[in-house]
Amino acid sequence: MAAWETLIAEYRVAGAGTADPAPAGAGEICRYRRRRRPLENDWRAMTDVHQFFGLLRKYQLSRQQAFRLVSDDLACRVDRHALPSLLETCARRGNEIMIFVGNRGCVQIFTGALEKLAPMRGWLNIFNTTFTLHLREESLDEVWVTRKPTSDGHVTSVELFAKTAPRLPSSTASAARGTPSRRNGASSRPPDP
Repeated sequence: MAAWETLIAEYRVAGAGTADPAPAGAGEICRYRRRRRPLENDWRAMTDVHQFFGLLRKYQLSRQQAFRLVSDDLACRVDRHALPSLLETCARRGNEIMIFVGNRGCVQIFTGALEKLAPMRGWLNIFNTTFTLHLREESLDEVWVTRKPTSDGHVTSVELFAKTAPRLPSSTASAARGTPSRRNGASSRPPDP
């Protein structure tokens, strides 16, 4: 610690004020404001969730930038502590959901009802016969509920972003293709505690 203090003392600027940075994302909204209306119009015109990737490329935006730009009915940031309650509601109701877990190499996709949730000392654990997920809750930085239109209705997703990694598992609650969309326990607001 002494070495750290010495380093700080060596490079400290005398009389420098304190920094008061804007919240993450505030500058992005100003910088990309002109893209807001066209992005939202294109988002609402989607007929397949996979068209979303094309929108990100077209407008040169990250997922989070796009989420911040559109109306809350399309993407709404929710409290990161809402995730366990949402998953418990899905498990209790027997809702079939999809969970996408990705890394640089691949994406694992789970489809089905949640069999066992086991929160333990800061970890949210899902144990199913063919799928296991361990998520450190403190690693969550942002949680978004998104709605993407399809030819069969809307697909509602919960997208997780970590403090240090770009993206965590996302969960999607939707009807099967060719079937009218239903909520399946996921909503644009977190369930009541």
